[in-house]
Order: sequence, then structure tokens, then C-alpha cells
Amino acid sequence: LGVSQDTCPQILYRLQNGILSAESRENEKLQPSIWWLIIGRNDVLTTTCSTQAILAGILQVVSTIMTERTNAVIVLNSIVPFASLTSTADAANMAAAAVLDRGMACFAAGQYGRGEFVNVTD
Repeated sequence: LGVSQDTCPQILYRLQNGILSAESRENEKLQPSIWWLIIGRNDVLTTTCSTQAILAGILQVVSTIMTERTNAVIVLNSIVPFASLTSTADAANMAAAAVLDRGMACFAAGQYGRGEFVNVTD
């Protein structure tokens, strides 16, 4: 679905213009019942977007999949931990990840069986 270093806008583009688009021959083949998304980390590391903008991007990706695959369950993986907390940037990234994790968990809790959140840092 994604490519290494992709951010939310790039994943969304792939969904809307390839993988899930009506014109795609792959559209009918890609029918998993569970979509496990590991998303958002590259946005934290490589963009200057706010956590709110990143969360909006994550939720747009989820919404797109849910709209096109009405029987699919979406599993949102927490932001994968960063290597260390040795710099101010690492601490800021971890703080952003915590905000995103809370937002994804809250969203998943309201999806009544169609959304799950898995915290890999617990």
C-alpha cells in the first residue's frame, strides 16, 4: 500500500488514484477484511505539519478506506517509538507521537467494531 518514507498525503494519493480508484484493475483484487495501518511516523519526522494536521491526514486515509471497503476493519498501529530521547527533537517527536496515539485511539473507540487501535509501546 505504502512505500518507505511515504507520508499521509502520499498514501491518500495512492488510495484515491490507484489502489482503490474505480479505474484500477487492482481495485477488485485488494479486498482484505482487515487493514493494518502503520501511519504517521514519517509525517512527524519529515514534515513541519502540526499534530492536528497529521491526525487529520491519518483519519482521511482511514475514512477513504472505510468508504471504499465498507466491510473492512481498520487497525491503527500506534506511532512506532523513536530511537532515543537524547535530543530535544526526539523529545518533541515523542510528544507528537503521544498526541497522535491518543487521537487514533479515540477515533478507533468510536467506530463500533470497524476500528481498532493497537499500542505497540505498552
